[in-house]
Amino acid sequence: HSADYFDFAGCADKEAAVKLLQEAFDNGLIEKVTYDAKRALHLLTPLGIKLEALHDDVLLQAYLLDGERGNYDLLELGCSYLNSSLMADRENALAQAADITLQLCDQLNPRMSEMQVDKVYRDIELPIVPVLYDIERAGFLVDTKVLAELSVVMDAEITRLTQAIYQLAGREFNVGSPAQLGDIFEELNFEVSKRTTTGKISTSRDVLDELAEKYELPRLIIEHRELAKLKGTYVDAFPSLVNAQTGRIHTTLNQTIAATGRLSSTDPNLQNIPIRTEMGRRIRRAFIPADGCVLLSADYSQIELRLLAHVTQDPVMLESFKHNEDIHERTARAVFKARTPEELKEKRRVAKIVNFGIAYVIGPFGLAQRTGLSRHEAKKVIEDYYATYKGVKKFMDELPQQARDAGDIVRSIYGRMRRLPDLSNRNGQLRARAEREAVNMPMQGSASDIVKLAMLHVDAALKREKLHAKMILQVHDELVFEVPRDEVERTGTVVKEAMEQAIKIDVPLLVEIGLGDNWMSAKP
Repeated sequence: HSADYFDFAGCADKEAAVKLLQEAFDNGLIEKVTYDAKRALHLLTPLGIKLEALHDDVLLQAYLLDGERGNYDLLELGCSYLNSSLMADRENALAQAADITLQLCDQLNPRMSEMQVDKVYRDIELPIVPVLYDIERAGFLVDTKVLAELSVVMDAEITRLTQAIYQLAGREFNVGSPAQLGDIFEELNFEVSKRTTTGKISTSRDVLDELAEKYELPRLIIEHRELAKLKGTYVDAFPSLVNAQTGRIHTTLNQTIAATGRLSSTDPNLQNIPIRTEMGRRIRRAFIPADGCVLLSADYSQIELRLLAHVTQDPVMLESFKHNEDIHERTARAVFKARTPEELKEKRRVAKIVNFGIAYVIGPFGLAQRTGLSRHEAKKVIEDYYATYKGVKKFMDELPQQARDAGDIVRSIYGRMRRLPDLSNRNGQLRARAEREAVNMPMQGSASDIVKLAMLHVDAALKREKLHAKMILQVHDELVFEVPRDEVERTGTVVKEAMEQAIKIDVPLLVEIGLGDNWMSAKP
């Protein structure tokens, strides 16, 4: 290979330089290899340059070959695969980086075929790059007045909680200081099961949860911490992240962080706004559509449980989903022996926690924490669950060994690969953790594949139908769109159909559609 450096920044005639680049990048007959194609789109598109004939992206290739690697820096990849290092001077280093990119592609392509990840690469990860770019460029409109009002409300609530905490503690102290809080717990003679290495009472969340069952003070501390975090991380931080030109927040969607294939969101993280609490949900009220538009939220219903039924082939679960039964109600009847409407209502809530917990390989301790059951009761519930859904039990028992036999590798239904070397670790704790991750991968990894396929299907369908809706965010199983008011009905139909038909599995995929004048009210 040979490589040349072109100093675009130092070029006197910018228009001529852009024209030169256009001739190469716009040419569909010249195949392009990139490192981070999405970033290339952010650089080229504002200049009016198209990235045609994108053939490969070495960042995505390296990620699909080893999602646990963490560091996908080009220099690091060059050292690993090519034993190369960059030259010191900028001009040669940049030219060499382009050369390394091409050489890496030659090295990685055969490995992609060998490890059987070329299908998920060609069908999902590479084609979704421009869709993610469009989402980032579109951004999400923010009403900063709503955030300012919410900040005042939160301030008042934090002050109220602080005063209530002082009253229960018997004196004033720094509520945000774990050390001072530990001292208060000592003074009040709280009984705890966990202390720090220095012998002080731990004030970690699990200890506070345990204490909150007996005492009012820790419950208020939890509320205070959650509210302070909401205010600092989101409500007070978001206004400064709004783009002055667009009035929108433009998050970054990362393809190469989560080993399961899930997209993550940074700068800022819009996927992690807590919605369990009323205050958390109210933050979503600040996210609004443009004038003349509404927000449309499309959410896969119970996608991981449907995938659990598909991958385990459990007959009871398959039948339940095929007949559109309420899976949580079914579990409440079978596991908790709920019969009357009152029992069903009460037990369905716990059954829901159990159903989703099993998909994440929850143990008796975790289930007890989430449901309020004793550890003994939680153990019995899990046993009864597996007695009801025998196919799930068989799958969970057999998969870790199957993954070991495959070289400590587990896959999604689309072939996405996750390496879990700790499956063969002698350390029992590390091995058990890897086994839990192995069992969860077919559900979470497959859900990631399906949502990305859905994004591709929806994007193509909206263009085909000449609709003007914009996909503006993905939050795991939910897609958010900004839709012109006169196209809402057609868009809803197109989106629902495209998502439900993204892939065929042994149970129906169900998508719920919600509409609203803000993100909170659009939730289905």
